[in-house]
Amino acid sequence: MHRITKICTRAGAILLAAGLCFCTIAMAGCGKKDDGSGKIINFPVEEAPRRLDPVIAGTPSELMVVNNCMEGLVRQDAEGNLAPGVAETWEVSPDGRTLTFHLRGDNRWRLPDKAKELLGEAAFAAFDTQVTAGDFVFGLERARGLRGEYENILRVRAADRRTLEITLEKPGAAFLYALARGPAMPCNRTYFEACGGRYGLEAQYMPCNGPFYLDRMGDTLTRLKPNESCRDAASPGNRALPATVNLWTEPDAYMRARLVGTEYDAAIVPADLDAPLPEGVTGSELKNATLALVFNCGAGPLADVNIRVALCAALEPETLGIGAPPGLLPEGVLAGGANYRTAAGQPGGVKYDPARANALAGGAGETIHLTLICAGEYETLLRCALQSWQKAFRLRLEAQIEPLEPEELQERLEDGEFDAAVALLHVERSAAPEALRALEGEGSPARYRSPALETLLDAAAQTDDTARACLQAEEHLLQNGVFYPLRAMPGRLLLAPGVEGLEVSPVGDRLFFGGVRKWD
Repeated sequence: MHRITKICTRAGAILLAAGLCFCTIAMAGCGKKDDGSGKIINFPVEEAPRRLDPVIAGTPSELMVVNNCMEGLVRQDAEGNLAPGVAETWEVSPDGRTLTFHLRGDNRWRLPDKAKELLGEAAFAAFDTQVTAGDFVFGLERARGLRGEYENILRVRAADRRTLEITLEKPGAAFLYALARGPAMPCNRTYFEACGGRYGLEAQYMPCNGPFYLDRMGDTLTRLKPNESCRDAASPGNRALPATVNLWTEPDAYMRARLVGTEYDAAIVPADLDAPLPEGVTGSELKNATLALVFNCGAGPLADVNIRVALCAALEPETLGIGAPPGLLPEGVLAGGANYRTAAGQPGGVKYDPARANALAGGAGETIHLTLICAGEYETLLRCALQSWQKAFRLRLEAQIEPLEPEELQERLEDGEFDAAVALLHVERSAAPEALRALEGEGSPARYRSPALETLLDAAAQTDDTARACLQAEEHLLQNGVFYPLRAMPGRLLLAPGVEGLEVSPVGDRLFFGGVRKWD
């Protein structure tokens, strides 16, 4: 009953919005050929965005809003190539340490409706809506407190209103790509301070300079509208085409897939979703996930690296029913502007070596007891792995396999209530250094920490050869028995009939709605 009510309520809201939009389009476009623009686009997200301050936004839905409502110095397209953003041109000094950006003069802040109340009448009247080099200085000063490429900033200054200079401690090709991501977006100091710590927490605390502005932010619906202040409206190709983008909160992946073509115009669904496509809906592959054995390094017997490596060395891919294990990071990940896997090659990982597994297991002493968890569909695979482990450990290993429903499996992974698990590692960031950082520490189900890994990841963010440095970090995770990759698991982007122009990155972390056209 709850599900039916939810669907009907949302459908009514969509119909109401569509009716209001139709009145506008019908009057404005009478007698004109429908070019697919000016339509309402409905897209489901797994969870509602909560924090839209670009420095701290982190979930897929939050990044989706930031990427569409904010514009940085440069932008990265779906293929990973850099393109001008607010900066028309830029130069890099011969030593690679100083970057000079020349800003357009037509990019402006679109302030929320309550800006006058928030700023005060005098400050509102004096507010400079032009996005200036000073806005990027303040934004990058905030970003400098983060790990990774932004720590490499030695100095940032505004030479004038439209000229920005950034000096790096070390030259690094990856830094230009970091400028296309959320933390490097501009931030107006006056508005930020007026928000009193609430910046990005509600629509009224979110000034925007991108192709859309945030019209509404809520638990059920987040709504984006075209931002006419973003660029010169007279310039062809510079305006967002949809009349509205509605981001509906729908945590059920099956429902996201089922309702494409009726309630939704597009959706992203996970790799392991077994659901038929609605009639007329097309699907394209997102190279964004790897199925892997995850070992809990934070507690229990698998805190011992020798036991973890022994478990990996005891596994023969053919016995598990898989081909050669893939890399840990999926094929869609990028290193700079290049495909990471193409640039870096495949990691070696722990090879099948029964003698090594037996030797490492020999120091285990007493019988080891393991709790193994997986989704029901992978129980057979996990039992094959267990047989190999018991053989290598010469019956000094006992294990309980628990096939679980998806929700319980996720809870157990998050709580660390397991020793080993078959789990889907879904990449939410295209950049290889960020994707690898998500696999370490308390935020990862493996709960693995290592100063050596931190050093490798820091180096990956501050080197010209990002791919090689990331490969070393990926190899570290594999050689220390943190993960054992099993197979690539591509997700899917679904499109309803008559919808085109949705720009999406290979792993699905960057979606741009500005060029979407829809023919009803």
